[in-house]
Amino acid sequence: MMHTKDEIDQFLRGAFFAVLTYPGAEGLISQLMIFSHSVDGEFYLVSQNEKSLFEPLSANPEVSILIYKEEVELDDIRQVNITGKATLINGYDSDDAKICFESVGEKSPIIGNTPFDEQNREYFSLIKVKANKISYITFGELKHHLAPTTLTRV
Repeated sequence: MMHTKDEIDQFLRGAFFAVLTYPGAEGLISQLMIFSHSVDGEFYLVSQNEKSLFEPLSANPEVSILIYKEEVELDDIRQVNITGKATLINGYDSDDAKICFESVGEKSPIIGNTPFDEQNREYFSLIKVKANKISYITFGELKHHLAPTTLTRV
């Protein structure tokens, strides 16, 4: 079954957590993060983990993101897999930093209620991911060997 871009967008707006996976010095690193997204395929992720955890992204920006949301019926569970390139947002005065903090803050009261000022900025790691490929599928479709709906960005 093909899903529309609007349907995928609606799912992403309702999901809260994303698992960011990327290569590190000792293998793959996976981090649970709060996220937001733009309609044109940019994802913003925020973590309170140490910034040094994300330093491998500077050398190898290729990432994968998994987002899923549980439903009452097993067949209705949906997931999105994203591949893309990550950028650490280091300049907190940049537009990307403001967009990231504000858009994720709309989902998370902890972030939304934290003033984005000099004192609080050091507690957060901000990441922007430009998606190359977004794949969306339900568990029921997966179970019936149907192909995911795939959006690509050139």
